[in-house]
Amino acid sequence: MKLRPLLDRVVIRENTEETRTPGGLVLPGSAEKRIRSGEVLAVGPGSRALADGARVPPEVRPGDVVCWSSRADVFEIDVAGEKLIATHAGMLIGVLEP
Repeated sequence: MKLRPLLDRVVIRENTEETRTPGGLVLPGSAEKRIRSGEVLAVGPGSRALADGARVPPEVRPGDVVCWSSRADVFEIDVAGEKLIATHAGMLIGVLEP
């Protein structure tokens, strides 16, 4: 199964790094940071925000590494056994560049 986002939505594979506390507890990456990151897998065609009905394309592309706040409005989706994140492009903070 493949997920094709609509409008200005973005599908992301979140980076899942685990760390170990001094006491030996394993913390998932999302438990310790307020800013989350991941790789963009798919991008919708954009929203129809212009008066003439033209689309406003999202500023991200598949392959970009993006970041967002842990408080952002995101949806966790299971596609073919893989946990993915879907959100509006406007929820993203930016693109992480090398």
